[in-house]
Order: sequence, then structure tokens, then C-alpha cells
Amino acid sequence: MPAGPAQEAGLQPNDVLISLGRTDSDAVAAGANLFAAIADDVGRAASRGEAVDVVVVRRAPDLSQHYATFRLYPRFWQGDGLLGMRIAPLHPHDAELLPSSEEGP
Repeated sequence: MPAGPAQEAGLQPNDVLISLGRTDSDAVAAGANLFAAIADDVGRAASRGEAVDVVVVRRAPDLSQHYATFRLYPRFWQGDGLLGMRIAPLHPHDAELLPSSEEGP
């Protein structure tokens, strides 16, 4: 969202979230509720004035993909939420957006 914490940190629309704070795709595979885990991490960081590290996969105009890491400071601002971004699960047809296991960060 324009002027939100995520945009200020450098995140862009269509970045594929790999980890946010202590929450990553491995936690979800282990059975954790992704959105509850993210909400806990974000709320804790916001109450302490701390940043959360965000790792994304970003597709370049030439369709290559690369990892990018950002420091995001959750906070109250004029928009919705503490992050200024929307997080949605990937669907099976989005699998090409994920890096192969050999490409790790």
C-alpha cells in the first residue's frame, strides 16, 4: 500500500514472501497457522518498536528470480494493519513463482 511500512521498507507488489520475522514456509509445513504466526510476530515487534526481517523472491522483468531481504518496522499508520501490505497464500498454479530448492537464499 502506498506510504505504508512495507513500501517504505522496499517491498513491491507481487513479491513472494519466503519468511517474515521468525515465520517461514518451514513453520507452515510443520503445521503452524501461517497467518496466526505472522500476526504474533508482527504484533510483538510493533509493541517493542522492533523491525522484522522479510525475505521475498522477486521476479525481474527478464523473468529471472532473485531473493531480496528487507527490514520492515510494523507500526500504526493511516492505512490498514501494521504492515501496509496484503498477504495471500499461493495457489497450486503459482508454483512457478517459488524458487527451486537448489536456489536457496
